Amino acid sequence: MKFLKMAYMDELSTDIFSIEEVNGDAVVPETRFSSMELRLRRVVRTEGFVLKEYRVIPGEDIEVREADFMLLVERPAAVALDSTVMKRGLEYRLFVIDQAPGPR
Repeated sequence: MKFLKMAYMDELSTDIFSIEEVNGDAVVPETRFSSMELRLRRVVRTEGFVLKEYRVIPGEDIEVREADFMLLVERPAAVALDSTVMKRGLEYRLFVIDQAPGPR
């Protein structure tokens, strides 16, 4: 998906996309992800899709799957991580793409 690749490479243009940087990084409640810190970094909107990029900082060495993050999407189109094997204290990126609300 080209949209996801552009987000990963930080090649998104405000001429094409609506980009909302999240000040202070909104924290996802710990009850959902007790072994990691998960913060919303930005929300990008385009026709038909909404991409949310999260910063992930694990509290311990863990292995995860994209499916572990499905509860973050309402109308899933894609979930992608830059690594599924995560080391304690390092920062990773998580991208979730929802289909935009509207008629199907």
